[in-house]
Amino acid sequence: HNTSKKMCPPKISIDASSIDARIMNIASHIKTCYEQAHKGWIKDGWLKKVIEQYYKPQKVKQARDERPTHLMEYCNKFLGKANLRKDRKTNEYIDESSIVKYKRCLELLKEYLKSKRMKDIPFMDIDMAFYNGFVDFMYGRYNFALNTAGRHIKELKAMLSAAEEDGCIVPQIYHKFKVMTEELDTTYLTEEEQEMLYQVDLSKFSKQDIVEKLMEYKKNYGDTDV
Repeated sequence: HNTSKKMCPPKISIDASSIDARIMNIASHIKTCYEQAHKGWIKDGWLKKVIEQYYKPQKVKQARDERPTHLMEYCNKFLGKANLRKDRKTNEYIDESSIVKYKRCLELLKEYLKSKRMKDIPFMDIDMAFYNGFVDFMYGRYNFALNTAGRHIKELKAMLSAAEEDGCIVPQIYHKFKVMTEELDTTYLTEEEQEMLYQVDLSKFSKQDIVEKLMEYKKNYGDTDV
């Protein structure tokens, strides 16, 4: 009997009321965070971050304080690690051609802010007035086609979405920024097709050969002036 007593584990006293209180506190914290959060912020991993904030508030506060609060500040960091990012839809790493487009959008944003005598703009100041001003700038300064301006707005929204995912506080109005598009009657070459065309050595063809090729194209497609 003595042996059996030694093998038995000591009785553990559990304070149920203490556990209930902690559960209630955590539940209350989650409920408060949920009510304060914008709808677009509640994504995968949100609950884990909220619970971490409950147990390690100082660590979360420090991480939050280190997040960019301005557009250009964030975009520069975004481009610095763009090759390490993955597209959310395809789960593929962002390709070089997309990075080039992001860089061009960033250059346009710099020029726009410079025209306003600004070096950067706080995320919280990004509103419809900012959107309309940037669109007017692209039309007025560069006379962009509707699709070109729309593509840069799409890139801007993508960077703002990435900032939101990285924990930056971004006004939800950016979701309403319209990406302009229009149907085109004229068929344009893609960037890859243009590059292939530039690489063609026309010295190998006589003028007559080129004229004949153009005439053949016009016969087939009916939209080439020779």
